[in-house]
Amino acid sequence: MVDVATPPSDVLPTARREDRVTADFSRILSSPIRIGALRLLLHGERCVSDLVEELGIARPRLSNHLACLRTCGFVSVRRQDTHLFYALAHERLADLPRLSETLAVSGTRAFATCSVLRQEGLTLKD
Repeated sequence: MVDVATPPSDVLPTARREDRVTADFSRILSSPIRIGALRLLLHGERCVSDLVEELGIARPRLSNHLACLRTCGFVSVRRQDTHLFYALAHERLADLPRLSETLAVSGTRAFATCSVLRQEGLTLKD
């Protein structure tokens, strides 16, 4: 399972709790797989098989990311017979991929030139 609760080594022990929570929230959204799953769920509930096919990844790998999203309250799940269906847990979550994409596209050049992001391995890869 993906561990998003472990703070990075550069978090100051005196950081405000709200800042740490916001940083954890950002780490949840730091995976292209989780963002892709959320984007697909913008259009409504989807079964795991559909998500696997559309994202083009192995089911176990997707399951770990869906477990993270479920545990963190981003998605809900329901079982129907042997199938699991995922949906966004809150309507407001639909704004996240759209807002993130809008801001990211406008900042792409800046992200690529940021030395801190490069050191942390967080710059865009072709």
